Amino acid sequence: MAIVFALLKIIGIILLCLLGLIAAILLIILFVPVRYFLQFNFDREENVYHADFKITWLLRIFKAYIKYDNSSGVDYGAGILGKKIYPPKDTYDEEEEDIDLSDEGNYVPDEEILGLPEKQDVSETSNAEDVSEKKDAADCDAVVEENGETTSHEKESFEREETERTGAEDTFNKEQQLEKKSIFEKIVEKIKFFKNKIYSMLNNISHTIKSLCDKIKNAYGKAEYYKDLWELRSTQRAVEHIKSELGWLLRKLKPKRTLINICWGQEDPADTGKAYGFYCSFSPWIGDAVYFHPDFENVVLNGDGKVKGNIRIYVLALIALRVYRDRDIKKLLKGIRGHG
Repeated sequence: MAIVFALLKIIGIILLCLLGLIAAILLIILFVPVRYFLQFNFDREENVYHADFKITWLLRIFKAYIKYDNSSGVDYGAGILGKKIYPPKDTYDEEEEDIDLSDEGNYVPDEEILGLPEKQDVSETSNAEDVSEKKDAADCDAVVEENGETTSHEKESFEREETERTGAEDTFNKEQQLEKKSIFEKIVEKIKFFKNKIYSMLNNISHTIKSLCDKIKNAYGKAEYYKDLWELRSTQRAVEHIKSELGWLLRKLKPKRTLINICWGQEDPADTGKAYGFYCSFSPWIGDAVYFHPDFENVVLNGDGKVKGNIRIYVLALIALRVYRDRDIKKLLKGIRGHG
């Protein structure tokens, strides 16, 4: 029995350790903040535009970034422990061999190196055979001409003349048949053609008008349905709930530190003064986050800035849980899907 109790004790300790590890991992995921950092600078005169956005989590073990520079373009990626995992690199790079074609004249065939007899060129032998065959054929034709027999060229010319004669006769017969048709028949055919064309055009127009009317009716019916759905009390409660959740999310996402410097100047100093006055009117709400430096002498537009903030996963988890448990939101989604 003592051995059994000892085994049970060991199993219980292992299970508690596993549960503690799982709880620690869940707490880390939920409460360790996901940090974001934005840095940018721009200068219109020097044509410099740069922006860098980073997201890090768990002491920068996990990192994702996106960069933009007007000279190099857009760069993005993600990594773990400083190692880039996205986008993946090509593990197999095929190396292309460089072939030097400049020494083609110095090429020595393998037969000369090994002392083997050279291979006879197939093209030369085939050309010699063709020449001999042509000579034999010419001799045969000469013999046939001497004997007074009809050559193949005469037969071909005779057959060609017959085909041309028959073709001319066929065309002549067709022209005679076309001439036999009266003017009245041609007019009737044209009238039938235009009648069919007009009939098909009217059918197309009627089908188009009918489909357009059906679409308008469906759109009107959907508009009436969504109007009634929007006027329901449950829909209004769902909208208010969504607004409150979005407001809470924006408050949690609000940057913890913001510092932006902008220098702006226009050709007309009055325009620069108006912009500075607009900034001063909102400065009590903006605070020290944004500094506006007017330049009344030069036409400039440049600046830089840094924005830092964070959000914890439990905020998103709570929002998702509350939205999922809301009956009014479920009813709204069901109504949208039912008529969609």
